[in-house]
Amino acid sequence: MNRFVLMIISAMICGLISTLMGCGKNDNLEIEESGKVTVFLMERDDFAFFEKTVILFENENYLIKTPLYNFLGGMNNLFGLDYNSFLKILKEIVSDGQTNNLLYSSSYFDTYQMDYVLANFLENGLCYFYDKKNKSKVEQVVFEFWRNPVSMAGWRKFYINNVLFLETVDLFIGYKKKEDGEKITVSLMDRDDYVIFEKTVILYEDENYLIKTPLSYFLSGNDSYFYLRMDGHLSTLEKIISDGQSNNLLYTTPYHTNPNYKDFVNAERLNFVLAFFLEHGQCHIYDKNNKKIITKIVVEYWKDFPAPLAGAAGRRFYINNVLFLGTTDLIS
Repeated sequence: MNRFVLMIISAMICGLISTLMGCGKNDNLEIEESGKVTVFLMERDDFAFFEKTVILFENENYLIKTPLYNFLGGMNNLFGLDYNSFLKILKEIVSDGQTNNLLYSSSYFDTYQMDYVLANFLENGLCYFYDKKNKSKVEQVVFEFWRNPVSMAGWRKFYINNVLFLETVDLFIGYKKKEDGEKITVSLMDRDDYVIFEKTVILYEDENYLIKTPLSYFLSGNDSYFYLRMDGHLSTLEKIISDGQSNNLLYTTPYHTNPNYKDFVNAERLNFVLAFFLEHGQCHIYDKNNKKIITKIVVEYWKDFPAPLAGAAGRRFYINNVLFLGTTDLIS
């Protein structure tokens, strides 16, 4: 099946608005300005992943779906939606997800938007792809892309068994991470204007730094917070959306701390939230002392397993070569 999306100028402008709000990244991909890569899709199709499911695409040949938490995490890639529409749709998805185990992307987006949302999940491998005719799962797609860093124009093509399946014409911000052994230099957000920060969430602030992220990033990043079960995940999102509809400035603390927990537990929770946005470059850091923007940080991944099934692993974040934040992500 060939599906071609021909975007007119107005739709391109809508695409620019959405990409300024952010797009998901597949950390397994090294993205250059153009090229072709193989993307591996979700292999498992069981209740542990698909307790709540969203159908991204279905016809007589294929069924493509993603877990609800992945779908909510991809909602910063909405094309041509202002914040009121963005929050209204997201609130509807959260509400439906609380009462239904099966949702459809088509219930919330028009055809153009559905194509771009589908492309986002294919590009990042965050979906399960079933071939109805062959009664087998599609394990991988080939993703071909071209991006012009000057004009921010580009396109994406997705192939199944060398046959074009989906094509989009894009405007984009780009991919930011480059690997250097076990250390990664992450480029952070360097723009600080109303287009991006119409609604803002303060992730961290002390006498040295102010770290913030757009509300769209904050909402989409909530799928990564491992300590929340689906019910807690949805109720937290519901609270953030409601507050975001009536306020332009929010703070992380009310959503990711619990007054019944000890201080060090709440501090660890906030550290993990902050670490997510630092690792993915989805935040803006202002250095109060030097009165300048921090545009890059270094993330170091460490692990120590002195014996089988015994050890730990985590991340360290450096600003100007000085340790800023550390997390322990695994203990066994």
